[in-house]
Amino acid sequence: MKSVYNKLFKEETTELSSHKIELGIVEDIAAASQKAIQISNALFDAVDKADNMQVELNKLQSEYQKQVDAVKKLYPTAEKYQQAEDKLYDKAVAAAKNLGLSERDIKGWGDFSKNGISVNSAINAANKYMS
Repeated sequence: MKSVYNKLFKEETTELSSHKIELGIVEDIAAASQKAIQISNALFDAVDKADNMQVELNKLQSEYQKQVDAVKKLYPTAEKYQQAEDKLYDKAVAAAKNLGLSERDIKGWGDFSKNGISVNSAINAANKYMS
C-alpha cells in the first residue's frame, strides 16, 4: 500500500510540476510578447523620426545648394565691381592729391570707402564657396 501511495504522490507531484512548468512558459511567452511590442514600437518610432529628419535634411541640402549656387553666380559680379572700385579709388586719390586735397575731402568718399570695404568683406566671406 505504501508503494501505491508513493506512486500516486509522485504522479501528483509530477503533474503539479508540469503545470508549474507550463505556467512558467506561459508567463515567459507573455513577457516576451510584451517586450517584442515595446522593442518594435520603439524601433518604428526611431525609424519614423529618422525618416522625417532625412526629408528635412534633403530639403535643407537642396536649399543650401541653391544658396551656394547664388554665391557662385554673384561672386564674379562682386569681383568686377571691386576691380573697378580699386581703379576709381586710385583715380580719386590721384585727383585729390593733384588738387592738394585729401581723398576724404571728396564728396561721398566716406560712403564710397565704407561700401567698398563691405564688398571686399563679402568677397572674403564668399571665398570658401568658390573652390
